[in-house]
Amino acid sequence: MFSFLLAVVLAAGAAGADDGGAWVGTLDLHDELPSRGRLGGVSVDARGFIYVSDFGRTVWRISPEGAVEVLDSSLRGSSGNAVDGAGNLYQASFRDNRIVRIDPDGKLEDYVSSGLDGPVGITTDGAGNLYVCNCSGNYIAKVTTDRRVERFAESPDFDCPNGITFDPSGYFVVASFNTSYLVRISPDGEAETWLEVPEGRNAHVAATEHGLFVTKIESNRIYLIDRAGVIAPFAGTGELGLEGGPALEATFSRPNGIAVSRDGRSLYVNNLEGPWRGSEPTNIIIRRIELSR
Repeated sequence: MFSFLLAVVLAAGAAGADDGGAWVGTLDLHDELPSRGRLGGVSVDARGFIYVSDFGRTVWRISPEGAVEVLDSSLRGSSGNAVDGAGNLYQASFRDNRIVRIDPDGKLEDYVSSGLDGPVGITTDGAGNLYVCNCSGNYIAKVTTDRRVERFAESPDFDCPNGITFDPSGYFVVASFNTSYLVRISPDGEAETWLEVPEGRNAHVAATEHGLFVTKIESNRIYLIDRAGVIAPFAGTGELGLEGGPALEATFSRPNGIAVSRDGRSLYVNNLEGPWRGSEPTNIIIRRIELSR
């Protein structure tokens, strides 16, 4: 049963699309983030450290000054991640169906090693539970604080659920990698197909006071769904590139993971410098979108 939000959809480049004065730049890192044509997740902790994975074996931690540290290089499909209130990183490992936890000192442990089916995006609630997108199984799992794995939500419109966020309205919002639809989930696990974001498949989603931001890995844009339900391009011309500047004039290259700074003033988005899904060496580039200047 479709239950779409009544929304005004502005086509790409249409009059009325507004970036609110947002500005796009590229983080200056001390070292490169090498990849093989793949992108994983992005998270930010309260200290301003950024966590980036490559959908390969690696997850990095980037300091506010740009120093790059490898936290782990033994994963198999390092995909989505999330940071809890205590500063612990939860990192999904897609191909071996597990989640590892890395504490602020860098100590790693297996957190969940069974009960998942292609884990990607992760979010947390105020009680410390995890909610995990299972791309291969097409469902959302809940991992309780005592590490029990439960099926939390299912929907016929999940098609590789990939990104998940907890919206301030009290609902979870899920983006599937193989569709343009967003699914909204109530706190008790009731799912409904909510709305469609233009320009092909969705990647990840992040919630701020401005609304929901959705990355579009094929069309090289970021969309905003504001609090009035208006859907519009927010950043990116649609051209493939890594040019900075005003958000609607900047270019992106396969934007995938997206995270919000704890002060709500910045978005961090991973991009790929080089061919997507190839076998050639590529680099992950982190773009910062300043929501207010």
